[in-house]
Amino acid sequence: ANSSGGVVDLDRDYYGAATTWTRSLRLPSGLPLTLTAGLEAHRLSEHRQGFVNAAGTSGDLRRNEQDSAGNVDTFAQVDTWLSPRWRAIAGLRTSQVRVNVNDRYVTPTNPDDSGSRTWRHTSPAVGLVWSATDQLNLYANMGRGFETPTLAEMAYGIDNRGPNYGLAAARSRQWEIGAKWRAAAHELDLAWFDTRSKDEIVPVATVNGRSVFQNVDNVRRRGLELAWRTRHGAWSPRVSYTYLDAYFGNAFTGAGNTAIAAGNRLPGTARHAAHLALDYAPAAHWQVGAAFNVSSAVFANDLNSEQAAGFAVVGLHAAYRVGSSDAGAARWQLWARLDNVFNRKYAGTLIVNDGTGRFFEPAAGRRLMVGVRTQFL
Repeated sequence: ANSSGGVVDLDRDYYGAATTWTRSLRLPSGLPLTLTAGLEAHRLSEHRQGFVNAAGTSGDLRRNEQDSAGNVDTFAQVDTWLSPRWRAIAGLRTSQVRVNVNDRYVTPTNPDDSGSRTWRHTSPAVGLVWSATDQLNLYANMGRGFETPTLAEMAYGIDNRGPNYGLAAARSRQWEIGAKWRAAAHELDLAWFDTRSKDEIVPVATVNGRSVFQNVDNVRRRGLELAWRTRHGAWSPRVSYTYLDAYFGNAFTGAGNTAIAAGNRLPGTARHAAHLALDYAPAAHWQVGAAFNVSSAVFANDLNSEQAAGFAVVGLHAAYRVGSSDAGAARWQLWARLDNVFNRKYAGTLIVNDGTGRFFEPAAGRRLMVGVRTQFL
């Protein structure tokens, strides 16, 4: 009688507006300085209903809410060259987010769950770029982040009722250092990052298909990103690699009062992921290529007792362009793509911390797609 119902009926509207002011100036040294300020406002309104699942059809009403969420953000940024080789950027954003729930389903066994919650935060960020040479930039960024729960994350509490007003907004501190190198035919990007968050919003359980979230302190994400691309005649190879060490820095209590140890990996994250691609354009109208995606194993729950195995899949693609690039002409392209060439079986997505142990959702097998694209110049 006081459940949320087995059938969800959701109607949602979203709208917003933003304005930005920018002015470019010259310092006494003659170097450029750019000032930017702005205001953003967004609002989301949803009508959430729940019904008894009567053998696949909607039965009696069990939930009826009119929910809303809105934010007002103001921001300012200064971007200036300190010298012909040094550039500095600094910004500040203030945010206010408010959610409201108007419960329209109140019975002797289902109390009024109406309520509201407001979060406020100011997030600063600074960055510095050094143009070591005309081809090489070195940079460093630092900042603070702020992420409020969404209405979907607040929708259900641990008892499968809702809303979960106890969720706090996540706050984070992050830094990143990196390098960008550009040559005549080569591009190389390298970045090392580290993020530490407080009150991280993580799924604690999935009960009857409904995800329940909680806050966890000291969630760490640190890693390395590397990307390289080049062009040699008709050949265009690309390589990217990500190393991500994401883990819980503190012990906490998870679903079912299970003890989650400090150091457990954040579920749903792969420690290693790589993408290799090669395109070949032997003629002006033809392009063929291949892609190779690799991922290491991914844990499916906070306890790290279940995991999806790593995988490697290959894809092929081809395209043929018809038409000229003259103004007013139409350019047509016929294309085809073959994914998962060797029909590998692996988990494409995970339902993290699913209460029934059904964590894994299979990826598509071998799949062929063909299409036509047109562009009017």
